[in-house]
Amino acid sequence: MAGLVWFRSDLRVADNPALDAAVSQFPGAVTALFVETPKQWTQHDWGPPKIDFVKRSVLALEQRLAECGIALRREVVPDFEAVPGCVMRIVMETASNVVYVNRELEVNERRRDRAVLRVLNQDSIGFCEHDDQTILPPGSIGTKTGDPYSVFSAFFRSWARELEARGFDLPLPVPSVQGDGPIPWDSPASGAKPGRLDSLWPAGEVAAETRLEDFLATSARYYHQRRDEPSLEATSSLSPYLAAGVLSVRTLLHRGLEASDGELVHGDPGLTTWLKQLAWRDFYRHVVVAFSRVSMNRPFKLATERIEWNEDPEGLEAWKRGQTGFPLIDAAMRSLAAQGWMHNRLRMVVASFLAKDLLLDWRLGEQFFMQNLVDADLANNNGGWQWAASTGTDAVPYFRIFSPWRQSQRFDAEGLFIHRWVPELREVPAPALHNPKRLAKVRPDSYPSPIVDHRAARQRAIEAFKG
Repeated sequence: MAGLVWFRSDLRVADNPALDAAVSQFPGAVTALFVETPKQWTQHDWGPPKIDFVKRSVLALEQRLAECGIALRREVVPDFEAVPGCVMRIVMETASNVVYVNRELEVNERRRDRAVLRVLNQDSIGFCEHDDQTILPPGSIGTKTGDPYSVFSAFFRSWARELEARGFDLPLPVPSVQGDGPIPWDSPASGAKPGRLDSLWPAGEVAAETRLEDFLATSARYYHQRRDEPSLEATSSLSPYLAAGVLSVRTLLHRGLEASDGELVHGDPGLTTWLKQLAWRDFYRHVVVAFSRVSMNRPFKLATERIEWNEDPEGLEAWKRGQTGFPLIDAAMRSLAAQGWMHNRLRMVVASFLAKDLLLDWRLGEQFFMQNLVDADLANNNGGWQWAASTGTDAVPYFRIFSPWRQSQRFDAEGLFIHRWVPELREVPAPALHNPKRLAKVRPDSYPSPIVDHRAARQRAIEAFKG
């Protein structure tokens, strides 16, 4: 009798329900599996930053598992279509009776798992699924009529009430060491030099835990005051670890509640504001399950399919390269290129600029982010883009359009972030960075003039949405 744990977006040992169930049922007789699907990753718009981080996280997981006496099998197949055969082969080679997984929520992933289940059923192999990606499982809360929520404020009230009613009783299982202890493990020698993102985003649970503890000990108390200023390191920067499952969202909830003396809503304002972001993450995952069209290139608000998006390849390219002539937009996009990550406030601003100022299809931006973010995550990315484009759940009204100049003034008043990422403007005084007329007088030749007039672009967007 043996068990097989199939790791996917849960690359950790701590607080891993599938792993805990397997070692409890089959102590000393568990094998782990990770299956790379390069072609599928490309189809899902995973780019080099995400793929690199996942691969490094798998190596870190392999070492942690070896310390627990569990061997990790790493397999490579092209796509999800080839996964059922691969899983079944490993089941037979390891004489496993049950396959344990943590449930994934996206459409293609759910179809893949149903295909695996059908193959396993043919040989009476068990398939044990666990909820892991959210604090409250999709479908566990809903409106008074039983419908899924499409407005975050109502979702959050219900989410918080449910957690309080449970007394925040969300256990964090940790698997016990198997057999006679650790098994030998040698780090694979890839021959590749460390990449530029290795130091920014070190892989593994130890690095993730360290980052979490540092945040709770320093910036968390001021999160509500400083989180919107991109020049400050005031956010947790844990999103890559959550996206790959190196940390569980339950761990973040527990640590946050411990720091806020058990208060989810009415405690320390910095901590409760941060904890609310976990509810946003749950919300977008609930939406992906309840309204599967959002993960299939369709808007949540079907009426917005009538919008005639602009065709402007040059504008799109300028946006991607950070050459729009809007200092905050350009600084944000260049920071993404350098770090594989972007501050959340800036994600909203550059998304609004693409969808409203340039009137380009939000899906172009969604795809670009997926291809360039180390924390690429379908639910969060789609939810954020549809919010900014006024096509999604709880979206910003179409007539409320971010002014890049005003956002710059509010959140980078001293120009610290802009000066860091747009070196052409380092000699330009901060007040000119937030005013197009003043900037035009001092703009160096090496920096482009604005590619659109914000006021005119705003009116064009309003008319397009009115239809």
